[in-house]
Amino acid sequence: MFTIIIATKNNADNLDRCLTHLATITVPKQVIVKDAKSTDHTDEIITKNAAVVSKFISLSDKGIYDAWNQALPYAAGEYICFSGADDLIDRGWIAAALSYASEVQVKPALIYGNLIRRLGDRERLYAPPEMTEIYPTDLRRFWIPHPGLLHHRSLFDGRTFRQDLQLAGDYHFILRAVLLAGRVTCKKIVGTQCIMGADGLSHSMKGVDLSELDFEKIETELGFRPAPPRIRVQFLRLVSSWCPVCALRLRRLSWWLLGERKLRS
Repeated sequence: MFTIIIATKNNADNLDRCLTHLATITVPKQVIVKDAKSTDHTDEIITKNAAVVSKFISLSDKGIYDAWNQALPYAAGEYICFSGADDLIDRGWIAAALSYASEVQVKPALIYGNLIRRLGDRERLYAPPEMTEIYPTDLRRFWIPHPGLLHHRSLFDGRTFRQDLQLAGDYHFILRAVLLAGRVTCKKIVGTQCIMGADGLSHSMKGVDLSELDFEKIETELGFRPAPPRIRVQFLRLVSSWCPVCALRLRRLSWWLLGERKLRS
């Protein structure tokens, strides 16, 4: 069994689509929805999808990482993944990943695949390299897609997400684990682990600024400067302020800088 934790706030329609999709995943699963006291019709969506939702938590929180921390004590799966209400975990990929995990004696700490970002009718594929171990220097060269990423539950022994971070808490969690252990075992399963909605905060110019603040906090704590380099953030900020029209293209530029490629439009 795996556990999926979904953090949401006032995103009922996307949550409905997410839960409806999860109902089609036939492998044993535990679905935990952590809601931050939504004022829309989220409660109705939970009732509608009661057969899918294993645990519903409605409590105020300080952000997505605080929400995940509140849900973690209830997670019972051998592997745990995290999702936004607008993300769709690929059912074929999750079945293949869990099948692999059940067949090997030494369980990888992380199981990952490719990621598709979806914005309207456009899709972009991000394909990280295939590796069996991750070292600190690797996390300067690429990042592992977090939505749908399977974390072995042993990673959470005495560890939680740093909740004062706004967008890079998932990156910080993996980086800290790698720095503490010197390396972390992993396995890439061919295929797309998740289709990620790309119209949220993390893909806006405000998100670029917030990520930079998070990276500065991470560097202060761990003495390790994550990507993206400051020059990239400064460049995006400069272009945005110089030409507002160009700001509409910056999301595509950031995809290109991350090595993503266009699937269709």
